[in-house]
Amino acid sequence: MASLSSLPNELLCTIFAFYAMGARSRYNLGLLGLMLVCRGWHDLVLGYHRLWSSIQISFGDLHRLLGQIDHSGQAPLTITFWSYDSPHFTDALLKSRHRLRDLEINGHERPILDVVHQLSNYDLPILERLSLSPSDSTPGVEFPDQLFQRAPRLASLVLRNVLLRWSSLHNLADLTLWSCPESSTCAPPSFQLLCSTLRASPGLRNLNLAGVVEMTDSALEMVYLPVLQSLHISDSAASCAQLLNHLAFPATVSLALYANDVAAASPLFTPLRRHLRMADAPSLHFLKIQRISQNFLALSAGHCVDSDTHLYISCTPPNESHAHALILAFLDLLPAITHLDAGHALYVPRTSWGGIHPLLPTLHTLSLQLNAATQHLCGALQLLGNPRITSIRLVASTPNPGARDALLTFVRNSAARGCMISRLDIVEKKNCIGMGEDEWAELADSVGALSRRF
Repeated sequence: MASLSSLPNELLCTIFAFYAMGARSRYNLGLLGLMLVCRGWHDLVLGYHRLWSSIQISFGDLHRLLGQIDHSGQAPLTITFWSYDSPHFTDALLKSRHRLRDLEINGHERPILDVVHQLSNYDLPILERLSLSPSDSTPGVEFPDQLFQRAPRLASLVLRNVLLRWSSLHNLADLTLWSCPESSTCAPPSFQLLCSTLRASPGLRNLNLAGVVEMTDSALEMVYLPVLQSLHISDSAASCAQLLNHLAFPATVSLALYANDVAAASPLFTPLRRHLRMADAPSLHFLKIQRISQNFLALSAGHCVDSDTHLYISCTPPNESHAHALILAFLDLLPAITHLDAGHALYVPRTSWGGIHPLLPTLHTLSLQLNAATQHLCGALQLLGNPRITSIRLVASTPNPGARDALLTFVRNSAARGCMISRLDIVEKKNCIGMGEDEWAELADSVGALSRRF
């Protein structure tokens, strides 16, 4: 096997780059540690400009910013400010403006307003992504229109709490707008203006909107987004439904909706049903229910366990009956679920599971954790006679005798009824399940295959 010292410099630089990408900051003790290995590595790291071109700065660390810009040579720059709090940062950015490719600025309103307006006076020839997130709750930073002329390659824009002339947006591939009023009125844009803005960027791949959809009674022409890949909307259920009813996009789009007031009878489910029943829509087999508190519910579905989420809804139901009705309405959209992840469904009671399971006629696999959710679900399955479950994966990180006993009782009774669980996979931490060897042997006799990992 060849030693590291025999590797070509180009390959070593690639390894260093992957190492740096895995770190939260590129200018860190780990990277400095590489430079201390030997003189050769020291010179190689310092001379590899791309390694220094991704910069993350917080709380007045001007020396670090200047050092990395200097080491980056002429490489395109990706710079993130977690707290933009120094006018000296602006001077450094202006001097390196021709190399800015990705710029993200978080912090107070006044410094952000200053740097953005100064940058808009200069050409930004390779800037592709810009993110502005003032921490002030009331939008006061106004996005300068002339920046679009200064940055002809700008394709990705993220704005939060920023005043914006919506009609200036065009030809974007990725767009995130959170609480961004129309600058001419200091109010949310009209629905007509929103649709017009989206039409000006037919190549949108990712769209994320929060608190910007204004209800209207007028029917508008459809907005076609033929290459859209993901759509996230945070607003009222009625506003989400209205926008979905006016957008045409591929069936493969990943949808995430954050609508706190959604109800089982919400008009939101109509466009969702239409989207999921398109001819080329992926078949969804994986369901995850998250209910970690009484006023939180998140439902998600995907093609399989390891695939990306295709549909996600998050809301704050006022009571258990409301949450139960929402789960049933969501399941009505998904007739082919085979895998259920209930590990975080802590506040779904046994009575609710009794009504949920019959709506999952193809379910055969469960993913569980050793917690109250397992106790409630297994207790409900006990009463259903033949729940068709053939495979269970359990993660046990904290002891819970009640959940353990409920699961073991369900597994043993399934075997006694002739419906043996074919596979039980247990990932356990420090013997959290708390069983002796004889009990493990008895459990192994009750399932087709038992796997236990630590």
